[in-house]
Amino acid sequence: MNVNTQLFKEVKDFLKNNNLASIATAPSSQASPDSAYIYYYYGNSRSLYFAASKDSVKIQNIITNANIALSICNSIECEELQIKGKAYLIDDHEDAIAILTSIHNAIKKDILSSHAWPLMELHP
Repeated sequence: MNVNTQLFKEVKDFLKNNNLASIATAPSSQASPDSAYIYYYYGNSRSLYFAASKDSVKIQNIITNANIALSICNSIECEELQIKGKAYLIDDHEDAIAILTSIHNAIKKDILSSHAWPLMELHP
């Protein structure tokens, strides 16, 4: 296995084994960036998926400036991955359903594993 193939495999494994990232967005290239945490889903493609309220600052920034940066950290292994890219709204309803179904299936599978995140209800 060559170095590039091995590195790509390690990056894919890192993305699959983590799901929390810090996303940085800005309304323009001259504006100060905003940062927020997101939960993401990485399947077998070269894309990450996340959802947020359409009224959130990050989504409003992405609408005017698709350039984003992500920082994903695994504090247990002391590893971090930084990614720059472009975020796009998935307008096609059928594509959105297919992606959400994939996310749902992945979560169902994780519930049976030792890495499951328990569902909690908060009463303030």
